[in-house]
Amino acid sequence: MNISCRVTTLDKYFDEQRLRRCDFIKCDVEGAELMFVKGAAKVLEAYRPTLLIEIDPTTLDRAGCRGRDVLEEIQRYGTYVFEAVDRFPGQRRFFQPADCDKLETYANILCRPESPVSTFLRRDRVPVFVETGHRSGVPA
Repeated sequence: MNISCRVTTLDKYFDEQRLRRCDFIKCDVEGAELMFVKGAAKVLEAYRPTLLIEIDPTTLDRAGCRGRDVLEEIQRYGTYVFEAVDRFPGQRRFFQPADCDKLETYANILCRPESPVSTFLRRDRVPVFVETGHRSGVPA
């Protein structure tokens, strides 16, 4: 049985859909993480979203790259802080791209854009809930 599907980049999808905001990306594409990041270059640069990305040495090796390559590519679009979120319960484990070379199994890495507090607290980063034509949860 053959199944086909349309494949595109995040950049192209954003352009086609005329999307103008991206705060968070979850990426687990079984070794194609580097291709995904390269195809999201404009989105990463323009919106600086937080990413949760799986780094799996086995699947990345099959694709001809390393976890270090993925995190270094993300760094091309701004300064990010990397943190393993599931391998070290109860403790924070910050990562550098080279730390991926020591992984024996997969790890989910939270990639947070490093920014001044004023940028983090910008009004457009605060959730706004719209109900019956008024904003709730946001001071008038």
